[in-house]
Order: sequence, then C-alpha cells, then structure tokens
Amino acid sequence: MKTTFYFFSLVCIFILVLSCEKENLQNNRENIESGNQRILSLSASMPENNNSTRIALTLEEKNVKLTWEDGDQLQLLFLQGETKVKQIVTVKNISTDRKKADFDIKLPESINEGLFDLYGVYGGGGLSDTDPALAVLPANPGTAGSLESVGERKDVMMAFSCKEINTQDIKVNVTFRHLGSLFCIILKNLSENSIENIGGAKLIAETGGWAYNNADGGALYDLVNEVFTGIETAGDYISLKSPVNSLLSGESASFWVWYPPLPDVNWPELSLVLNNSEGAVIVSSDNSKPERTAPADVGFSYYFYAVWTGTELQFTDNTFTPPPTIGDLTITGNLRHAEGGNGFIGMVYLRDGMVYYNEALESGAWSGEVSLGSGSDPRLAIDHNDNPHVVYTTTDGKIAYISRTGSTWSETINIESNNSGSCSRPDIAVDGNGYAHITYTDTEGNTGAYTDKPDIMYAVNSSGSFVKTLIYNGYYESYGGADAGADYYDKGSRITLDNIGNYFILAHQHDFWKWMSGADHNYRVRVKSLTAEGFAGATYKYDREDIYDITFDGTSVVALYKTGNNITTSQLSVNGNTISFINPQVVTPSFSNNFSNPATLLALPETRIIGGYSGSNLYTAINTAGQVYSDVTVKSDCIATAASPKSDSKIYVAYTGSDGVIKLKRIAL
Repeated sequence: MKTTFYFFSLVCIFILVLSCEKENLQNNRENIESGNQRILSLSASMPENNNSTRIALTLEEKNVKLTWEDGDQLQLLFLQGETKVKQIVTVKNISTDRKKADFDIKLPESINEGLFDLYGVYGGGGLSDTDPALAVLPANPGTAGSLESVGERKDVMMAFSCKEINTQDIKVNVTFRHLGSLFCIILKNLSENSIENIGGAKLIAETGGWAYNNADGGALYDLVNEVFTGIETAGDYISLKSPVNSLLSGESASFWVWYPPLPDVNWPELSLVLNNSEGAVIVSSDNSKPERTAPADVGFSYYFYAVWTGTELQFTDNTFTPPPTIGDLTITGNLRHAEGGNGFIGMVYLRDGMVYYNEALESGAWSGEVSLGSGSDPRLAIDHNDNPHVVYTTTDGKIAYISRTGSTWSETINIESNNSGSCSRPDIAVDGNGYAHITYTDTEGNTGAYTDKPDIMYAVNSSGSFVKTLIYNGYYESYGGADAGADYYDKGSRITLDNIGNYFILAHQHDFWKWMSGADHNYRVRVKSLTAEGFAGATYKYDREDIYDITFDGTSVVALYKTGNNITTSQLSVNGNTISFINPQVVTPSFSNNFSNPATLLALPETRIIGGYSGSNLYTAINTAGQVYSDVTVKSDCIATAASPKSDSKIYVAYTGSDGVIKLKRIAL
C-alpha cells in the first residue's frame, strides 16, 4: 500500500502535551459574566503544519487543506464528575486564513463552580443523545465518492479534549486531532474504449478485522477513553463510490472516502475490485498491494493508483505505468504443454531438440529455464505441493520421467518397452501422495499376435518403482485365407485422476475385420479406468474420431474428443463396470488440432476451457463457444494450453507464435 504524508499532517507533540491553553478570569477583567450567564470563549484551530476538514476540503496538489466555513458547528461534552451535558455551538469568528474559529460557549447550569472537562467533536453524526461521551461515526462513508461529497457529508471527524478547566477561565484555545484518514483511488483508463456503468471500487483482503466500514451505521468513538467501539465488526474490505458513471479512454477518476484506521492493526495484502452500479464485479486486479509493516495512521492521506488496460486492472505507481505481469512474458521455444500452480504457470517446451521446463510467475518474471534432456512429446503435471512432474520421449524410444521437490530435481527414470519395442506419446497425472501415473504407447507392449501393433500402456510408481499394465492391446491377426481382424491404437492416449486417485485413460480405437467379400472398419473414442470401460461415438468406414485431452474439474472427469467430426466435451459417469459420456457440449466453430498436436482442456466447475489453433490463428473456447483470434498467428503445430495460476483464478492460454516465441494471453471468462 502506497502512503503519502500529504493530508492532515499531525502536530502530535503539541496535541498530546499542550492540548489546550486557558486564560483565567483573574488575569483578564475585561471579560466578565453577563448577568447570570457564564460565557466561555473557545478558539478552535485546525491541525497545523500547512495541512489544514464543514469544514471545507480543498485539494492542493496532494495536500488536502482544511478550513472553517461560516455556519460550521461543534458538538461539545461538558463533563464534571458524573454529570454529562451536550451542547451545540456555531462559529462566531473565523480568522483570515480560516484555520482558526472562535465560539462563544454558555456554561450549562448543571456545571457547578470549579473544575470540569470539555470535549468537542466535529463531523460524522456528532455526539450521541443517549450518551454524549460517545461520538457517532459517519454511516456508509463509502457512498461519498468525490472529495467534495466527503466534505458535504461531514464525514471527516476531528475531536479535542481540554481537562480541568476552571469555571473562572474565560478563554480556551484548542487544536483538533484527527479520528481518521482520507483514502483515494485514482483510476486511469489506458484502454481504447470507455469503461461504462462504474458503480464503485473496493479494497479487499482475504482476512478481516482491519476495515472499519461502518456500513450499517451506529459505530461510536469514546471521547473520554479515546477508543472506538465495535471494532470487532471490522470487515475485510473498504468501499469507495465512483464519482463518475463512465470513464473515457485516457481519462482518470479519483474515488475518495474517509475511514478511521483501526489502531495497532497492520493492513493485510489488498486487491482492487471494480463494481458496476448494481454492485456486481466488473473486474478484479491482477496484482495486489503488499501487507503493511505498520498500522495505518490517522491524519494521513493514502493514495492508490490503478489502470485499466482493456484486459487487466492493475495497481501502479503515480506514473500509471502498468507493472510487468505474467501476460508480458515471452521465451523462445515450441510449447508442448502447460499447467498452473499457485502463483505460476509451469511449461514444458522444445528448442533445438532439448526439453525445457520453466515457470511463468505472476510477478511477471520467469523462474528460470531448466534443461531436462534431449527428446520430444513432453507433458506436465503439477502436484498439490506445486512440484512439477514431467514425462517425455527420449531419442532412443523410452519414456523419461523427472520431478522436482522444492528446488531439487530428481534423477531421470526411464520406462522402457516391454519387448524391445519403442515408446512414445506419454501423458502424466499425479495423485495426492505425489505418485506419478503415466500412460504411453509401446510398439511391443504385448506380443503373440500374428502381427503386433502399438499398445496403450499404464505405469505407476506408488510401490517405489514403475509397475506397468497393458491397457489396450494393438494387433493384426490373420485367420487364414482372406479372413483377418485387428485393433489399432495409433493416436496415443491421455490420462487423468479422479479425487480418490483412480485413473481414466482416453484412447482412439480402430477395429478392422475383413473376409473374402468385404471388410468392416469401425472407429471410436474409448476410455478405461481400473474397474470400468466405455466409449463415445462410432463411425463406420471413415475415421471421424480423435482424442485431445482428459482432466478432472474437482467434481467430475471431463474428456475433450471428436466424434463424427463434432468437437465435444463430456463428463464421464461410472456405473458398475460401465463408463458413460454424459452432458456433452459440442464446441463451435471447430479447430485445426489433431491427435499429433492435440488441443488441451482446462476444466473448472461448470466451465470448460479449450486451447488450440484454427488455421494459422489462436483458438480458444469456453464451454460451447469457440473464438478465433484473427490478430494472433501461431506456429503450424501449435499446442495452445489454457492454464490458471491458481492463487487468483485468472485464466491464460499459452501458445507458440508464428515467430517461434512462447507467449501468454489472458482469457476473459
């Protein structure tokens, strides 16, 4: 949080040590009692040091000057023993610089001769009628908006105390002390379009107990004991009304509010939210203000600068220069997969025959490139401790597995063919215990057929080393003469885990049967778990099926595939030993990805997000609605991956541009 010592500069030593000056009747005989009335002259000064609030608020650069205005009133508490008397007085004289005002005060009849204490408050709801020792804080200060409105509402509260005044004293000089501070958000629109229907803004934290919002009214300040009441109701945000309904391109607006900061409370990390006039969120900030290391003080102004770029709301400095973000990052390479962790997006990519891992951080920096080895087809999983697990195909036809714990990378473990074949097209998922579940293609995973064909395999290291299982057997079997049958699994496989660690493996099957007078060719998308199987679609003669991705949305397993030339996402439902594809969503328009360069799926509860390419352009889809970005050209074999740096739920799609550079684009949900 950026704080600026411009507003209400407090003369703390003066206030605490010399809170009031008194002149005694014995020393000045020109002022005497008028009849039976006892008159006390009160001279009240604004806080000094060139920062001078009904009271007028005047902005001079970043200084907010406070001055008295004609008709201003004070509410006073006379305290003598158990006697409390409330009185309202109107300004009599104002000095030339309007920083000092005089009030004539009639001492209440219930105040006996001798000593009494005098307290005063300006602004807010004045003093309570029930207990005048309590000052009523302004209700709904967040509805002010402009600095002028803050002044008109008399939100800014000040108080003074002067103790042991003698009824013989004829004049008392006091200086106010502040009960709160001004907060200002200055928002600049850097986009090409105006921002419409702006209702207000909120500074929000994940924790409460710091923001004395007083939205419902009734909050009080004890003048005698100098403490706020009801601070346990402090929330997790402060709100500020927008002074404008729309903000044109290039313009800025200042949101003002007055709040009393809670004493001895450090403000937590803050995010900024813009709301529309109905209170719904328009956008949340991509970055945040760090936690304060000291409590917010009274008598200060706190300025927050922010910009809207057209895609992102960001805190900035007073130059309105957008800070670097994850969306600004680029690196040379051919992206093959990405997945989000807390505060970062992990990526695996290729360059010059080498596999690399890197993390795009929310701060707008790369974590640092790590070379994992020579190979192809890398895939990635991030575990619940934010550790990456990577698989790829080595140059000699093995599946390499490598992971990181903390900052230390493990030794590479190679998974080899069962029968001296070649392995390729791996995919990986990681369970809650950090174990790797890998699916891949092995040309010799199973033997014994007339002609062996590629098999779909599964391997898991929960026992300490990888144990392999045949999932789908590829073969060609001749039965003599013209009769033959075959199952082909030529399009690789994809894997995910449900919430209890059960695997689901997605694959493409081509079954073939022929005889003397003809042949049948059938194509389908198949899925298998430990206990069940199922399939989606089935076309005869021509292959119109493809597989892309499978993932878990926190509740259901969701698959992305093609059947009958329809790009579809479906939930997978298990009933006994059968897996059904339910709640299908057909995505239009289509994209250009195939099994060799598959599209990717990020599934969130009730939201399915696809990354891919269409022709030479970037493609994304949210549920059924696909979008082609005609202004974003991509590499011809682009794998665009939607991912979220989970700490803030923002969605980006990572892709390789036509220039061979990996980039990230924010997706608006």
